[in-house]
Amino acid sequence: MRVRITAGLFADDRARRQLVDLLACIERGHIVEVDPFDAPELEAWLDGLGRLEEDYRSLLDLAIADAATAGMAAQVYVADEPASDWRREPPRLTLGDTLKLLRRPLALLVENERRDGTFLKAVLWRYAGFLDRLEEQDRLKITHGGGLQEMARLVQHHQEPQWRQRTFAVFDSDALAPEFPSAASAALGQICREAGIDFHRLRRRAAENYLPPAALLAWARSLHDKRREQHLKRARAFGRLRPEQRQHYNMKRGHHGDAGRKDRDLGRALFEGLDEAARQALDEGFGEAIGDLFIGCLEAEWLQQDDQDNEMSALFEALLTRV
Repeated sequence: MRVRITAGLFADDRARRQLVDLLACIERGHIVEVDPFDAPELEAWLDGLGRLEEDYRSLLDLAIADAATAGMAAQVYVADEPASDWRREPPRLTLGDTLKLLRRPLALLVENERRDGTFLKAVLWRYAGFLDRLEEQDRLKITHGGGLQEMARLVQHHQEPQWRQRTFAVFDSDALAPEFPSAASAALGQICREAGIDFHRLRRRAAENYLPPAALLAWARSLHDKRREQHLKRARAFGRLRPEQRQHYNMKRGHHGDAGRKDRDLGRALFEGLDEAARQALDEGFGEAIGDLFIGCLEAEWLQQDDQDNEMSALFEALLTRV
């Protein structure tokens, strides 16, 4: 997070311990800027630190360097006021509330903690080690939110401003065609916006749509039962689809799985012109457990060939500027 603190607080001897703790949060990756940065109150405060002065000057220099290169992160302003005002933009907080906020890990709210956590680390493979370190340092926590409707209820239920400020949601578009999120996904996005919660809606239909065609073909070839030939035909037909078709296909249940959707005509239009053999192969999906392929079975080359880098780099940058 990016924190701006009014220099006047450094003239308050009662705030000394909390100010020391606040600047120490720079080591947790937060950006702390003093407003103005050359205030005499800050200089006098640093001079009074004795042997710790050099360490805290170095921390402030680090924050200045980070501020120059970092994108616009979530911001708060630390003011010399008796109570926090979370409704302001950016929020104006007391020193105590700011410390509580910065010590709180960023909650990465996903629909299913185990499945979606594994998915995100697979598709964010370039940054997986960094994400692991953030979790180990208690700076990031992957949190279970339930399905789209359950996540919506969860966001509405949580009125605590600290929770909303330190939560980032990732969820399916559930879209049958590009740019047409389902009603539930659209509603969740609107609820997040109204609650002030940052989010990333997947550009593809669901997590399983990020499985590369090569991974599905390798999986089908590995089967040793009566499903093998059936899934080989399905994987080959899937690999011949246009990218926008692969990205919005019902991976678990196939075309038949969308029969009850009110917006099913969107999907039908997207797959118009498909030859009969491919249509028959794709009428049924790859099964409810196909997302398990994200558990250690994907090669980086397959992901690179599936045109995922732009979206995943943007998602990682969004997390990095908030964590």
